[in-house]
Amino acid sequence: QITPAALHAMLERLVVRDETLDPDLVSGLAAMRLQMDSLDEQWVELMGARMDLARQMGDFKKEHGLTVLQLERWREVFATRSQWATDRGLGQEFILSVLEQIHNESIRVQTEGMRSGSAD
Repeated sequence: QITPAALHAMLERLVVRDETLDPDLVSGLAAMRLQMDSLDEQWVELMGARMDLARQMGDFKKEHGLTVLQLERWREVFATRSQWATDRGLGQEFILSVLEQIHNESIRVQTEGMRSGSAD
């Protein structure tokens, strides 16, 4: 619970933002959204290419009797990518989450290949 004075102070600090756009601002926002869409598409294409490579790595590991998870490599990837992200001003929690998801998908893709028939 808060006091009436604290509630009043909190309400004074609130900033109400308008959801409607001034017509003069719409084109600027639309241009930025188009750039964002393009970057998102490039990111998806890169992730697809990365997973294609993960499949090839899974085949290689299967052919040579290696384990899917190479812990030292994961530590190296985690450290370098975290630093790259920090250098770009990305939040640590954000990049950790993204790296974990990418790693999990790479492991899934490689494990799937290991379980399938013979390596190509």
